[in-house]
Amino acid sequence: MRTVLLLIFVIGLKLNAQEFSQTGKASYYANKFEGRLTANGEVFSNDNLTAAHKSLPFGTRVVVFNLTNNKQITLTINDRGPFIKGRIIDVSQLAAKQLGFFNQGITQVRIELAHKKLKQEELLKPLTRKTLIIMPPYAVRLAEASRSLHPEN
Repeated sequence: MRTVLLLIFVIGLKLNAQEFSQTGKASYYANKFEGRLTANGEVFSNDNLTAAHKSLPFGTRVVVFNLTNNKQITLTINDRGPFIKGRIIDVSQLAAKQLGFFNQGITQVRIELAHKKLKQEELLKPLTRKTLIIMPPYAVRLAEASRSLHPEN
């Protein structure tokens, strides 16, 4: 019974999850951009873990994977760009150093949306009645039957 509900819940999450993955070239900001305003109004600093993307919403956290050395980092989108054909993301110099391509200037990367990290206790917390789960009608009947067998939940 519990397995069926869990399976339905996981399938529902997978169907509703917004997946994003993009592969292409990354470059980093030149020193001349230091202190200038980014497209979202923040002051740019090459010492922050930020990036520019053409279409992702500001504040989006992305994981950038350097495909040449397998290093990865999580960055926050706060600017628009890059505006050079074939490039998909511009990163700060700090990010380029941590990704290991500062000396090369450009590298091949894959970017994906970063997911919220959950603490161990959040992973183990049982579902409560306040949790909204969209399920087919037969699954609702199963959940109601389970609740009547375990009223303490």
